[in-house]
Amino acid sequence: MSTTPNLASVVESPTVRKIIYTVFVVAVVLVGATQVAYAAVELAQPDLLTQALAVLGYLGVPVGGLALANTPSRQVHGADHQ
Repeated sequence: MSTTPNLASVVESPTVRKIIYTVFVVAVVLVGATQVAYAAVELAQPDLLTQALAVLGYLGVPVGGLALANTPSRQVHGADHQ
């Protein structure tokens, strides 16, 4: 009996996964762009921005794991891929 959790069964809905991925990417781009803006004008970034970057980095692991668990490791025969 395997004790490894099946991440594909954690979030089964493709629509919900798409929303999770979209929100994560938008948050990373906005927070990252904000950090670049502070660095470009040589201002010290606020503590909240540093914390947001740390949290997004931490959340990247489970979001990436969820994506990996729902990506086929080989081509599915008979499926119509575009």
